Amino acid sequence: MNATEMSPKAKVRLNRIKVVSELLKVLSFVCFLFFGLCTLGEIGLWLGQGAVMKDAGNPIFAPQYHNIENIYLVVSSATFGLLAWFGFKLFRLYERGHLFSPGNINYLRKIAGTAFLLACETSLATAFKNPNHLAEELSTWATLVTLAVPAFLILFFAWIMDEGRKIQEEQELTV
Repeated sequence: MNATEMSPKAKVRLNRIKVVSELLKVLSFVCFLFFGLCTLGEIGLWLGQGAVMKDAGNPIFAPQYHNIENIYLVVSSATFGLLAWFGFKLFRLYERGHLFSPGNINYLRKIAGTAFLLACETSLATAFKNPNHLAEELSTWATLVTLAVPAFLILFFAWIMDEGRKIQEEQELTV
């Protein structure tokens, strides 16, 4: 068997990856559309009604931070949309059979960065929450740590994949 040919078992495994990636690609695209529409809708509400959310009875944010609440809702929705877009692009590469390409590593890094951005946004929002709001929540630092850990793990996996890709390239060049 030639070094560039795949064994039948490897083809079956790659086809499974392609099928699951296609499903996840479609799901990511649907999420991107959903969060994109939510972002546009929230901007429309804010411009049309002066608020994204009217929560006068039990405001989530302290009253003096009402504009920050509106900004947070729009920005976090857009960040989720961006996260879904990067997932779509990554799964599209997997679907095409590119498992350890520089593009995959690039999108994993973008996903990690976006997840970290979302962690920062949520932590900042937690700092502006109304202390009288009934919902039980983590402290600002606990929120940041809880949401940032997955971002760092994704970044770590991207680094491992990049190193593995480099090792594989070096081995292919070795005679």
